[in-house]
Amino acid sequence: MRTTTRWFVPVAVAATVVGGVAISSARADSAPEVPASTPQKVLENISRSTVTALSGTVVTRTDLGLPSLDLSGMGGSPGGVSATDVQGLATRFLTGKNTLRVWADGESKQRVQLVDPFDELNVVRNDRQVWTYSSRTNDVGTMTLPTRDELRGHPSSTPADLTPAAMAEKTVAALDPTTSVTLGTPERVAGRASYALTFTPKTTKTLVERVVVAVDAEKSVPLQVQVFAHGQAAPAIQTGFTSIDYSTPAAERFTFTPPKGAKVTDLKKASEDATPGDAPATTKPKAFPKGQQPTVTGTGWESVVEFPAPAATPGTSKDNASEKKSSKAMLDQLTTPVQGGRALSSRLLNVLVTDDGRVLAGAVPMQSLVEAAKR
Repeated sequence: MRTTTRWFVPVAVAATVVGGVAISSARADSAPEVPASTPQKVLENISRSTVTALSGTVVTRTDLGLPSLDLSGMGGSPGGVSATDVQGLATRFLTGKNTLRVWADGESKQRVQLVDPFDELNVVRNDRQVWTYSSRTNDVGTMTLPTRDELRGHPSSTPADLTPAAMAEKTVAALDPTTSVTLGTPERVAGRASYALTFTPKTTKTLVERVVVAVDAEKSVPLQVQVFAHGQAAPAIQTGFTSIDYSTPAAERFTFTPPKGAKVTDLKKASEDATPGDAPATTKPKAFPKGQQPTVTGTGWESVVEFPAPAATPGTSKDNASEKKSSKAMLDQLTTPVQGGRALSSRLLNVLVTDDGRVLAGAVPMQSLVEAAKR
């Protein structure tokens, strides 16, 4: 099974949650029996997995300990989000519990349905065509993904590097300097006996205590990832299958026709209109503007990312004054004063906004960010 398909569900959910990972599980009272194995063997078997299709239910739970935000008077709305509101969807997954239905058939056919009491949000991919749909607003978004030729130029591995054994060995070797990789007590996830692949930082200068990935003992498919913060018994981030079926979903799951009266938006054009001037020709990530590139200090779990102070935004003085007032009000709600700036703290991520406008972030103690800002 190819990597893009194997990791489709965990990564699709996790990418919206601070670039992290997570999974919810239904555990039995006693640990299931699984064949004896090693961390490297489990990683190798993931690469060897022949599963190309699946469907199931995924539940995500996020408890980062973030402060609540009052949007009244700032033009915001705490209500639902539309199918074309990517930022709103990402914010939703930062707190609380969400339930999704997922279907996958190979690396080019996927569907994710976010279940909501008052809405149904869908993302459907069929080859290069992608659709998004919100039943509450009757909004439809669509775009065509770039071809392989359009994405050429990105670094790639040689065939030898992609063999299962080589990938497993390199993964373990890359983690070894900063991470201990072990197998914990087997668990039952979505009714499946699973290995508990456990990654533990070797440093105490990180907010992450451990990351546990549940891997189906028979199918070698990752079913669960839990991220634990220091001093917390429950995972700060948890997402994953509560049920799973490895049979091929019906072909109609990956077809979509806009409902009558729906407002259809070209997502690529909307993105280009939102960033006038140098709009990207494909969906490749746009480079940071000159002088705005982030820098990284530290290594491994102790890494700190620093973004320079933003350049001034053109506009009338009235527009700038209103925008600055709104931004400051939001910043004051979310942060507390610390030496050299203001801090946003959560169980897994700390952010420092310095007095001169720089932003530093990392899964490290706040004092590490304060010290990094002085360098």
